[in-house]
Amino acid sequence: MEDKSIFEENEERVSRNMMRYIKYLVVVYPLILVLDLLKVFEIGIVPIAIFTVLGILFTQIPEFLFKKGKITITQAKYLIVFSVMFIVATMGMDWHIGIYMTYTISMIISIVYFDTKFTRITAYMSYVMIVISLYVRSIRIEQIEFKSNLMWFFSRSLGFLMEWVAVTIICCAVTSISRYLLLKLDDERKRNTNLITMMRELEERKFELESQSIYDDLTGMYNKNGFYEKLEKITKKAEDGNIDFFLVSFDMSGLKSINDLHGHAEGDKALKKFSEILDNATNDTYEITCRFNGGAFVMAGASKSAEMRCDMLRKELREKIAKTNSKYKFGINMGYAVAEAGEKIDVKSLFAEADRKMFEEKREKDVEMEQKILGI
Repeated sequence: MEDKSIFEENEERVSRNMMRYIKYLVVVYPLILVLDLLKVFEIGIVPIAIFTVLGILFTQIPEFLFKKGKITITQAKYLIVFSVMFIVATMGMDWHIGIYMTYTISMIISIVYFDTKFTRITAYMSYVMIVISLYVRSIRIEQIEFKSNLMWFFSRSLGFLMEWVAVTIICCAVTSISRYLLLKLDDERKRNTNLITMMRELEERKFELESQSIYDDLTGMYNKNGFYEKLEKITKKAEDGNIDFFLVSFDMSGLKSINDLHGHAEGDKALKKFSEILDNATNDTYEITCRFNGGAFVMAGASKSAEMRCDMLRKELREKIAKTNSKYKFGINMGYAVAEAGEKIDVKSLFAEADRKMFEEKREKDVEMEQKILGI
């Protein structure tokens, strides 16, 4: 669906509000009737009776027809302004009421739609209502300026024509200028909205690219880039808290056999399963884990007793892996290195030590496996 323009939105908002309140203006007609009976107004029962019936109809019909779907919101605005015009014209039949109100009030209402054509049509309708009001006045007025009341009627109609033309020009000019300014403001708003949307899309794209650059596609863990980016947070915790810092190197054993025997899709499932086990064993506040490549994973952390934490981690991981229900088996080789509280944290050296210990464990297992096969 095409977005509505600022003027279409305004038209709907103003018309709905006007329809909501205009129906209550029906009370004006009984009031005029009472004032006429009390001789405050001098209109006449017959004209008032006719205009009251029509006026009640005009004040109630816009909302009724709109709710029934018989008219559009644009058609409703013409009925609304005519209803207001009709009320003022009814009052304008009495000489106590300034006849200029007949067109001025309705035209002021038309301005809030910021539609020059609508204001111009409203002006034409308002002049017709002026003429009707003047004609009703001419029936009862006692005047001595002209030979007949009909001449008085034509004279006043022509007299108010000049005033009406001036008011029409002013109202149309105000409507046109207001519409122009609103168009400028709306264009600026749209530019700002487009700019905000563009900036939001750039931020989302930036976040997407950053996510792709620091997260492992397969497991969702940090990759090597992400690990080094977040590593400073862990080293700072260790230094600020004066506690141990540790690095753990993991190698997932059995992955090559799974790939060879069951296919790489099953190998990927095994990697995801191990990453899930490792992630659940990680303390998010003081530790970070990542997949470096293949079956190689790394953890960095800060702890009051790093060696105890690493030994507990080894036990926890092996227990959880042993309980894993799958058609294939995998294990881990693990080595860790510790920088005790107060020591300078040399990440490169710690990595080398952790890898060395991990490979030593891996070789020991390989030797044990060969010995079992050979029966030694």
